[in-house]
Amino acid sequence: MPKYFRHNIVAMTGYVPGEQPGNDGVIKLNTNENPYGPSPKVYATLKRAVNSSLRLYPEPQSDTLRTAAARLYGVKPGNIIVGNGSDEILSMLLRCFVGPGDRVAYPVPTYSLYDTLVEIQDGSKAAVNYPANFSLPAELAEQNAALTFVCNPNAPSLHTSDFTPQALELAHVNPRGQIADWLKQQQSKPSATTTVGDWTVEFSTEADTDQPGAILTLTDKLCKVDCGAE
Repeated sequence: MPKYFRHNIVAMTGYVPGEQPGNDGVIKLNTNENPYGPSPKVYATLKRAVNSSLRLYPEPQSDTLRTAAARLYGVKPGNIIVGNGSDEILSMLLRCFVGPGDRVAYPVPTYSLYDTLVEIQDGSKAAVNYPANFSLPAELAEQNAALTFVCNPNAPSLHTSDFTPQALELAHVNPRGQIADWLKQQQSKPSATTTVGDWTVEFSTEADTDQPGAILTLTDKLCKVDCGAE
């Protein structure tokens, strides 16, 4: 059977998930399981959703959810992509932007699924080592990559990048390898805007009664990503 597979699939090593003990009494923090369970409001919402509509095929493009999300974040529904968890979104990004030999850059050590997804696409991994303090390496902006990932907070180190504190994950198309470098230069400024290729990048800080935060917005012809910090 392997002779029918693509050469890169035969050569690759499959993704290895975190340890999965066969014990229902174990809370697997390595897979982000919640030890407290859902809110009672979540239970109530799920009960209302369990009705005769379950027999119907779901919306193929999740239009209802995309419309609600667009209203919440102030963008158009066409700017919202819905996936079955972030792993599917990552897979979509690789399929859209990465072909055989294309470079995908990310600092390491980091989320190990990146390696697997790049290998599936027969891309080229441009891994850049984090320095000892896990600050964003300047070399990341020099990789001439088709796609660049910054996992934030980083797995497994839990360090956060200064320019997007507490954003879960930022993935950006990086046609000229300049966005990450530009963001690093803006850390001491209250706000800034630049254009890189098809991207408009805006950076601003805001203060409230608790503690300062930062808002990063990346906009291109296809999507808009907001990374907010409290």
